[in-house]
Amino acid sequence: MPEINPKLVFVGDSHAAALLAGATALGLDADGVSWSGSAWHDGKFALTETGLEPRGLPAPLKAMAGLRARLAKDTETDKGQIVVTTLGFHLGRLVPPFGWNGHQAFSSGEPRPAETDTVSQAFLRDYVQHFRARHLRVARRWSRMVNLVIVAPPPAFSRPSYMAFRDELLFLCHQARLTVFDPSTEFQNEGGIVPAALLEADGVHGTTEYGARVMEAMVRNRVLDLTLPH
Repeated sequence: MPEINPKLVFVGDSHAAALLAGATALGLDADGVSWSGSAWHDGKFALTETGLEPRGLPAPLKAMAGLRARLAKDTETDKGQIVVTTLGFHLGRLVPPFGWNGHQAFSSGEPRPAETDTVSQAFLRDYVQHFRARHLRVARRWSRMVNLVIVAPPPAFSRPSYMAFRDELLFLCHQARLTVFDPSTEFQNEGGIVPAALLEADGVHGTTEYGARVMEAMVRNRVLDLTLPH
C-alpha cells in the first residue's frame, strides 16, 4: 500500500457521483465530474490527446474544464493517474427498449420460464456489442493512457434483463482485459442486491454510504492500490 495516496479522479454517469461522494467521505483525495447516462449511451464523448471529452454538451464540457483546472494540469492522461469510471453500462437507456415487445434476457445458466419470450445468449451478446462496441474501444484506449478502473452500476434489483445485460457487459469488459469491479460481490449476504438503505429514493442510485462501501471493497480486493485513512 502506498504511504501517500494519489488523487482519485471520477468520470462517468450519475452512478459515478455516489462513488466520488463515498471516496470523499472516507477521507480520500478525490475529484471528478459526472453527467447523464443518456449522453453516455448516445456516445456523446470522445477520447483525445487531453483525455476524455464530452461532445455537444455545454455543461459537462465546462465541468470537465473545471476539473482539469483543479487538477492543475492540461490532461488527465498521466499513466499513474487513477481514473474511476462507469463508462459502458448506462443500463437505464440500454435495457428498456429491448423489452418493448416483450423480449427478456437471462444470465447464462439462469432458468428461462417457458411463458417468456426469451432471447438466446448469442442474440444478447450481439445486441450489447452493437450498442457498446465503441464504448469498449474507447475504454481500451483510455486504459493505455491512465490507470482506468470501471465500476458496474449498483445491483439495485433482480429484474432478469437488467441482470443479464449487466453480466454481459462485465464479461465483455473482462474479455477486453479492462480492470472492472462488480459491486454485487460486496453484497453476497444480501443476495447480491444492494439493500434499500443504501439506495437513494429513486431505488436505482447508490447513496454516499453505498459509495464508501464500494470504495472500501475495491481497496480490500486490491482493485485500487490505496491506504484508507483511519
